Amino acid sequence: MSFARSSNPAETLPRYRVRHSSRARHVSLTIHPADGLVIVVPNGFDEQLIPGLIHTKRSWIDARLRQFSDALINDEAWLRPARMTLPAVNEHWSIKYQANSSTTVRISTQDKNMLRATGAIDAEVKLHAALRRWLKRRADLALPQRLTELADRHDFSFTRVTIRQQRTRWGSCSSRGTISLNAKLLFIAPELVDHVLLHELCHTLHAHHGDSFQALMADLMPNHRQQRVALREAWTHIPRWAHR
Repeated sequence: MSFARSSNPAETLPRYRVRHSSRARHVSLTIHPADGLVIVVPNGFDEQLIPGLIHTKRSWIDARLRQFSDALINDEAWLRPARMTLPAVNEHWSIKYQANSSTTVRISTQDKNMLRATGAIDAEVKLHAALRRWLKRRADLALPQRLTELADRHDFSFTRVTIRQQRTRWGSCSSRGTISLNAKLLFIAPELVDHVLLHELCHTLHAHHGDSFQALMADLMPNHRQQRVALREAWTHIPRWAHR
């Protein structure tokens, strides 16, 4: 991924990143809370066309960047999160804190609805890292199980599944059939999680986003285009601590 700025003195463009994708057939723009404006282009795309593309989408881009900026301003003062809501699995966790002499932070499950954070709980970076580790452990239990259910239901097969904490992707599928899913999926609605999982399962048959892929997605999820838009908006529901 490369950084770029416009060389056109007549217009000041927002800072953006360009990511080249062998799968992409068209240019797509996404706004991510950690990475800002990301422009995904097919291999061989002329990057000199990007400033004009940004100009045509400028109103949408500015509005989305302001939305993330407002969210960051509102969350500027660091507070330990009192709860964790995971819509994907319909769970609501309260978090209790207990400081001790440890230089690390440990998150443990106390009962069905309670987490306890112990150790250096006033160290923001360490606490956030511990919360992300717990989130990944929870995703390790929930997401592969749901992926297997959908694969069995729709006659897909995959080699294996890994849970990661990607910055800009909900999931991916390798040419060998390994599906990687983002632990942050737990923060979004179940139907959007299923969209991501089915999207990656479709890639086990079609390693692109061409007509055959789109037709298969439409057959499995007739409203998949609307859900794709909702997934772009869903990044705003991810708490700040979940981002690296």
